[in-house]
Amino acid sequence: MLSILAKSTGDLAAAEEARLLGETGQETLEEKEHLDERIEEEIGRRVYAAHDERADEWLDEWADEGDESEED
Repeated sequence: MLSILAKSTGDLAAAEEARLLGETGQETLEEKEHLDERIEEEIGRRVYAAHDERADEWLDEWADEGDESEED
């Protein structure tokens, strides 16, 4: 009787451990997905900022070219 109880208790412990590992794995997956989203957002911000900065440089260059052509 004790061996049956020990076996069923062991199975419950293994099932609980598997459940906990599954939850932990899910949380890790959710954290990874959240981190991936944050990385994508940051990359987007940096790309946008780089394009915005370069666009400002181009506008300044074009304005300078326009000023030079008016002087000629």
